[in-house]
Amino acid sequence: MPYEITEECNGFADKEAEEVDEEIFFYTSDSDLKLSDKELIAILKESNPEWFD
Repeated sequence: MPYEITEECNGFADKEAEEVDEEIFFYTSDSDLKLSDKELIAILKESNPEWFD
């Protein structure tokens, strides 16, 4: 989720909005960003192999 679920924000407006978000953005943790480029690319390839064709 791009934002924490709170009373003011309960996530995406609908399933379509969530799917669009997943197509456009890739969310990663702060700890992953501390990895070397090679390690981070390996993680990204697992979820998004088409990015590296």
